Amino acid sequence: NDGDLDLAVTSEPSHSGILLNNWPAADGRTSLKIRLNPGECPGTIVRLYDSDMNLLGTRQLGLVQTFSSQGPQEAIFGVKTNAEYSAVIVGSNGQQISSPKIMVGDERAAIEIK
Repeated sequence: NDGDLDLAVTSEPSHSGILLNNWPAADGRTSLKIRLNPGECPGTIVRLYDSDMNLLGTRQLGLVQTFSSQGPQEAIFGVKTNAEYSAVIVGSNGQQISSPKIMVGDERAAIEIK
């Protein structure tokens, strides 16, 4: 929860480890986490838009990425601080949900959508 992504690496025949991203954060940038209900995560697509509805990024949430791996249970985007965003969530059942406006103003922004 320091605003960047780290990586846990596992290996059955060898050692496992954690790669920490300790690079200083860029000025005016932070991470935005969009959390959903745990039961709705597998297969859900999260699209992030700026205030002019330009698509900034897309994340698909799932339980298992490949053998012995798992991605985060929230959609994480690198964004500018002091800016406004919105998200469109498409569930695995095809139902679409639009988020309220998201205002990012601090170093660790997070929103929960239920």
